[in-house]
Amino acid sequence: INAEYGVCLFVSASHSTHCIPHLHTTPRETPLPNTRTPHTSTMAFTARSKIKKPKGVEPNEYEETIAQHIFDIQTHSTSAELKSELKPLQIMAAKEIRLSGDKKAVVIFVPMPQLKDYRRIHHLLVEDLQKKVSHSVIIVGQRRILPKETKKNMVKRQKRPHSRTLKAVHDALLEDVSYPAEIVDRRIRVRLDGSKAQRVTLDPKEEQNLEHKLDIFNGVYRALTGKEVTYQFPQTKQ
Repeated sequence: INAEYGVCLFVSASHSTHCIPHLHTTPRETPLPNTRTPHTSTMAFTARSKIKKPKGVEPNEYEETIAQHIFDIQTHSTSAELKSELKPLQIMAAKEIRLSGDKKAVVIFVPMPQLKDYRRIHHLLVEDLQKKVSHSVIIVGQRRILPKETKKNMVKRQKRPHSRTLKAVHDALLEDVSYPAEIVDRRIRVRLDGSKAQRVTLDPKEEQNLEHKLDIFNGVYRALTGKEVTYQFPQTKQ
């Protein structure tokens, strides 16, 4: 043992001495506590988490604005029921539709599995959203229309479900647009030029709440489908 070098080994075969220096170890530094605040833009706690898009598709600015409004309602609403119900819900798209005159409407597309959940809080959510956007708000399910099979596009797949046909999707939109009023009667008139006009009668229970929105329902359905429709309530017999 050498005071300067530490431990020395004498190797007889080579008549040489190899010394191993002292190993000077430094005390391990205690890591400083993490004083950084959590990132406030974590997906689970931001408005972006309220938007569901296909992979690789980014929301536009208007959709982010609507998602922010919904997130604000979820965070600051005085209704515990509304806050609780909104947490797992998302939107898929949103668009502003210009109607006749200066009227506008906001249409929010939601995932079909969540449409029933949205309807449970429809009144509270729509009322709060309309205060923020200053326009009528319509919530509809995001439905996909599959093209009719022809010889040109025939592929090996399951037969097209009826719910994915153009007619079925447009019929479902009739109910979505006028919710919470139920449709009690529907008539289709075929004109001489072959065009069709629909007349939809709604349950009179909601007449007091929705009578002022009939023109908005007509315009929104026309914008979404390209079809003419007239929503109405039953005429009261004198």
